[in-house]
Amino acid sequence: MAITKVTRNMLNTGIVDNSNATAITIDSSENVGIGTTSPLVKTHVHNGSDAKNIVLITGADTTTEYLGLGTESGIGYITSGSSSSDSHSLAFRYAASGVETEAMRIDSSGNVGIGTTSPSRVLHTQGASVLFGNTSGAHEILFGDSAHRYFKLYTPASPDYASIRTGTTDILVAHSDGNVGIGNTNPGDYSADANNLVVGSLTGNNGITIASNSNSSYGSIYFADATTNNKVYSGFIRYQQNQSNLTFGTNEAERMRLNASEFQIFKSDSNTATIGVFIQSNGRYIGTTNSNLEPMILNRQHSDGDLMEFRHANSVEGSISVSGSTVSYNGFSGRHETSGIANNIAVGTVVSTIDALDTHSDTGEDREDHAKVKVSDTVGDSRVYGVLAEYSDKTNKPMVASVGIGSVKVTGACSGGDLLESNGDGTAKVQSDDIVRSKTIGKVTIGNSETGVKLVSCVLYCG
Repeated sequence: MAITKVTRNMLNTGIVDNSNATAITIDSSENVGIGTTSPLVKTHVHNGSDAKNIVLITGADTTTEYLGLGTESGIGYITSGSSSSDSHSLAFRYAASGVETEAMRIDSSGNVGIGTTSPSRVLHTQGASVLFGNTSGAHEILFGDSAHRYFKLYTPASPDYASIRTGTTDILVAHSDGNVGIGNTNPGDYSADANNLVVGSLTGNNGITIASNSNSSYGSIYFADATTNNKVYSGFIRYQQNQSNLTFGTNEAERMRLNASEFQIFKSDSNTATIGVFIQSNGRYIGTTNSNLEPMILNRQHSDGDLMEFRHANSVEGSISVSGSTVSYNGFSGRHETSGIANNIAVGTVVSTIDALDTHSDTGEDREDHAKVKVSDTVGDSRVYGVLAEYSDKTNKPMVASVGIGSVKVTGACSGGDLLESNGDGTAKVQSDDIVRSKTIGKVTIGNSETGVKLVSCVLYCG
């Protein structure tokens, strides 16, 4: 097009091309039209058809500025805000059949809204998903910059998983089958019974920490079922911070507890009278308490042999064994706790009963059938109870051995097989015959030819 002349009238100024058609028009409102003699807006470009126009206009409210791409009706256009509340925003809109719709907005805070006119975040989408990358190949969203990649969301072309990465290292991986790996990129390689979450790999030490308030909170792992709408837990592992209790439960109830001093099964306190099983952490004892049943069952299923073995300094000192229907107590010494003698009486001293009951050391109540004792002071004493074996390490009360094996203080020489009776001074002497009588203490098992007082190994019959 060649410009041949400039025209002017009361309404506009025109630039005419060589075909005598007005090419550029400037009207009295200073609207400029290219390809149109009736510009509607500040800049109006029109090619004579209803497509691919560029229109820079002022809206009907005279405050909104548009850059239109399309027809005069604005098939697509960019506009500034039309009110004081959004006058510094930039909107991308489109119109179809006369209906105007806003697709995206950038507000004065730099927030970007897609599908919303009030974005509240840097990127705010409403009612639609967001696709990053192509429909195939690897994709990533980077947080940080090329020099400081704090982490990124990454989806490789293959296999089918998404991950959070630092650099090129996968920190958390979620596979399409729902399995999640933390520090492990292939949780599906592990047992199908427990690979929904796999933490760590097969190198180094790995673990999970559950932190909770140290004063009143629990750290818990619950095992739920679908028996109710609330998905009530069936079992649990729980740590109670303020009591330092690690508890295990089934069917919504605690069944086992481990604290700083005791391991408890089917009980939740340290009272030995409470029904349940307990093991003290210092190795002091293993206990079991119930109401009406046997506290312990020892069952050797097949061959005869030991049911229980007793050791001292890791040396076997005795056992309980079974042979057919016979239970044997091997290395057995029957002992009774008693009182009545001083705690400096020598082990092996012969004692006899008196007409008084021993008492419980903790309650002071009488102990049924437990007689008090004295040092035997009658030759051939028929009330011989036994010999002093030791003092209890718990109550410091005397323990008297009356059956089984024991050591006896004997005056005079003795031979294996001799029967012993009281010498009347707390020692024993050889009985004058070999008939077991009420006065018989026991039988010498290892003889000793010394004539003075000495400890002699015996098997005891008294008590």
